[in-house]
Amino acid sequence: MIPIFKPSIRRKDMDAVLTCMVSESLGTGERSRRFAAEVAEYLGLAGGIALRDYSRAIRLAFELLDLPPASKVLLSPLSPAIYESVLLDLGLKPLYAEVSAENGCLEAAEVERLLPAGPGAVLLTNPLGFVAELEPLAAFGVPLIEDITMGIGGTIGERRSGSFGRFVIVRLEQEDIITTGGGALVLASGKRDLAALRQAPLPPSAHLSDMNAALGLTQISSIERHLSQRKEIARAFSQALQKSRHKPLIQSGDGDNVWYSFPVLLTGSMKDAIQYARKKGIETIPGFHDTIASRLDFGDHAFPNARALFLRCILFPLYPSLGKQNVGHISKVLSTLP
Repeated sequence: MIPIFKPSIRRKDMDAVLTCMVSESLGTGERSRRFAAEVAEYLGLAGGIALRDYSRAIRLAFELLDLPPASKVLLSPLSPAIYESVLLDLGLKPLYAEVSAENGCLEAAEVERLLPAGPGAVLLTNPLGFVAELEPLAAFGVPLIEDITMGIGGTIGERRSGSFGRFVIVRLEQEDIITTGGGALVLASGKRDLAALRQAPLPPSAHLSDMNAALGLTQISSIERHLSQRKEIARAFSQALQKSRHKPLIQSGDGDNVWYSFPVLLTGSMKDAIQYARKKGIETIPGFHDTIASRLDFGDHAFPNARALFLRCILFPLYPSLGKQNVGHISKVLSTLP
């Protein structure tokens, strides 16, 4: 079975971790700080910190916004489900917005429609690696938090995804573009926010260990090569999908999305497609299975675009270590998908 996700670990990555182990630097130290600094530099941000826990990273970013109690946070129903839990735990109120039917991103017109509701912040994610039109969203003047886990390296115009948010979050789990085996980065765009981030009262155990950070350092150093390999595989899959009756997701505007996986917007049964792929030895999953949408009771007219993507989008494996034979096999299955 070809797994849906597989971390891209090379000999160089393993050597970096082994070197860290030999040096007996297993706690939090210079490698952890350098990893956060190098990702921030790649994105053009002031700096940040590396943490062991994704939910703590989300919580910290919203706490540093210092929003009044019961403030509303505007976000997509296709945001990771953990955001709803953290926001409610902080006493903040989720304000859900409809998304683009083409890629699941928030759109400026929908955000503008909801501005009279008074959101104190807007959460922007890169659903399955696609990038929203960020400049008009930033122009509204509402603080942005960007979660670029699935879209690190993506661009819109001349700027990278992640360069518009006041705070930026990057998850680092094994299925992510950059993996350290777990954890998350919290990055700040400005020096004042960076100072507040570094002064946050966190226990030493909250920070990412040097051993994990060593893996992250090698991955951020080769991220452009990894993204290029993903794009090349996606090109083959896209050509194969054209032979079927199903559709791809589409990057809008002058953006360049990241191929976190290969999403397919089905015109038929999701169950049939998943079973067909499984019979062919390929693992697939619903594209938005672990999002807030999985918890919402969609009414007949509530967020029809988000609902359609939740019900009809599935993911196929796409990562640099697939190999030519597996790429050919998946392409054939995509072209014959029922």
